[in-house]
Amino acid sequence: MLQSKSPLLEHFSGMYTYGQPKIGDAKFSRIFSTQLTNKIFHHAYNNDIVTRTPSWFHYDTPPGTLVFIDSAYNITLYPPNPYTNEPVPVRPISFVHLSGILNHYVIKRLSGETWIRIIFRFAFPFCLNDHFPSEYCEGLRHGTVNWVIMAAGGIQGGYRDDKRTVNRPRKSFSAVNVQNSASNINMSPREPAL
Repeated sequence: MLQSKSPLLEHFSGMYTYGQPKIGDAKFSRIFSTQLTNKIFHHAYNNDIVTRTPSWFHYDTPPGTLVFIDSAYNITLYPPNPYTNEPVPVRPISFVHLSGILNHYVIKRLSGETWIRIIFRFAFPFCLNDHFPSEYCEGLRHGTVNWVIMAAGGIQGGYRDDKRTVNRPRKSFSAVNVQNSASNINMSPREPAL
């Protein structure tokens, strides 16, 4: 493991994980230096169950930036808290909105999928289907980075409307629309934008 004070750190260009489960505890996920966590990217696709497990024994979110890809292939980046280096956790699995084979984005893509992949879509629950490597590959290949969400704590990554995560009191939140960088949104009730 690369340590925070290692001379090899300047040669470390980055680490990218796809569908990685929770590892370590909260202390582990904050122990790395900012220089190192800025080079770690933890990808989570829509309702992938593996990125939310295990939920027992105080396992916590992996260190680094959360890259959330939704079913429409919209990509949102959630860097760690700039003050505490705490990573942004993935939201819980959503059973409210249509997902899996009932999702209209998935239905549009069915014609381009192999017959075996279509069988898997019907045979497995949506939270397991979202862990397939092809979902990550296609999401990154055809997706667009729309938002970079920077927060000083208390949010979860991956909500459809990221503005609703800050309507709760005492949340510091700053969103940058990457498609239209002129529209910076500061959603901080008491603190300045980060």
